[in-house]
Amino acid sequence: MKRRVSKKDRSHMKVRGWLTLLLAIVFTLFGLAFGLAEYFIAAAVCALFLLVALLQVAGQRPQFKLETVSNRMAREQMGKILLIAHNLKPWPLFPLRLRITLQKEDTEPSELAYLEIALKPKEKKTIKIDVVCPHRGDYTVFLLPYCAEDIFGFFALPGQAMSSQKLLSLPQLTATPLTGLDSSIREEEESWQGLQGHLGQLIAESRLYQQGDALRTIHWKKSASRRALFSRLRESTTDYSCCLLLDNRLLGEGEEALNYEDCLCEVALSFLFAQLTNNQTVTLLPGGTILQAAQSIDKAAELLATMPFSADTVFGELKSLLESPHLPSKLYIALAQSVVPLLPLLEQITERGCSVVLLAPTDGFALADSGLQLSLPVINVDPPQIL
Repeated sequence: MKRRVSKKDRSHMKVRGWLTLLLAIVFTLFGLAFGLAEYFIAAAVCALFLLVALLQVAGQRPQFKLETVSNRMAREQMGKILLIAHNLKPWPLFPLRLRITLQKEDTEPSELAYLEIALKPKEKKTIKIDVVCPHRGDYTVFLLPYCAEDIFGFFALPGQAMSSQKLLSLPQLTATPLTGLDSSIREEEESWQGLQGHLGQLIAESRLYQQGDALRTIHWKKSASRRALFSRLRESTTDYSCCLLLDNRLLGEGEEALNYEDCLCEVALSFLFAQLTNNQTVTLLPGGTILQAAQSIDKAAELLATMPFSADTVFGELKSLLESPHLPSKLYIALAQSVVPLLPLLEQITERGCSVVLLAPTDGFALADSGLQLSLPVINVDPPQIL
């Protein structure tokens, strides 16, 4: 559970410090009232203790540094942060209280660790701290100003020890259950290859029907709307064969939105892993990054970890595809919400001969009835389960 972290520790004298100061004042008053040297000696001893404690705690200047064992880790998996504390002084440093926090971009920080450490003279100590990033994306680990105490426990004074480290939390990938996904992708590709062999080249624009055109090339929908026969033309070749489009529309707020983005990126990463390990080249959209070999799975994970989610990006990507002279032969779309707003654009893409397949999480996704004459196959993907 996340806890709100105070921005700074307050400088204060502890209860026993106030009591010692009060005793010094009382002994001084008694000495003045009764004229006895013993009271003045007791007051001087209390004041001396306070002075020694103040000088000792003010002279503590340890060095702190945060380091990462690895600055990349899969979300919900255990990682390590190293806190290196170094006492440069020839005297010991007594309890130092440290807070370390973890923060994702603009979200509230959560307390990662609360430590109380003591250092011997010239001692250098390395402390390992467990860290778990609950969501994908960029994280920062902060070391807040520390609080130092003196040997008597009279004072607790803050000290500056600001340090930070960046972490990249990657979408999870479980390679073992991907056999079913791989076979589903192969079935869709074989089905499309059979359709391609029947039609010849990819379908593009249309023109008025001319005598001798084959019946299978007639654009029946356009002919019905224009009340004249139109034949489909055909394109020559494509620039690339396979695209994966991440439907990065926003859904929900706060924790709900973060969980949704994690799930969708892990669906996309599972597909990319299945394709790249079979030596298939995939173009990832948005971004247009071309991934070619199994070694690119690390690059794909980084791209998906930092992929922004916005309202209109996916519509712009589909329009850009329609404006390009050549479409890919296969377009996979990873999505986990209604496909209905995308269907008008997808219908135009399929009319030009591009095969469109939806990739969706197994739980709870159903293709809504759109009212358009468009039937899109859906491959359901099991996202990794967090145990």
